[in-house]
Amino acid sequence: MAELDQVDGDGPEFAWRFYLEEMILAPRRRGAAALAASASDWHSARARPC
Repeated sequence: MAELDQVDGDGPEFAWRFYLEEMILAPRRRGAAALAASASDWHSARARPC
């Protein structure tokens, strides 16, 4: 079974990389994008005269 993991690349390294990207990095990117969008909304709202 170890040979199969080495050949197709679906071993523990792949699982760890998937976990790292999907569970840790992706939510941070989404959070940063949402934060940037809300900041731009705040700035555009402040620029409009009341």
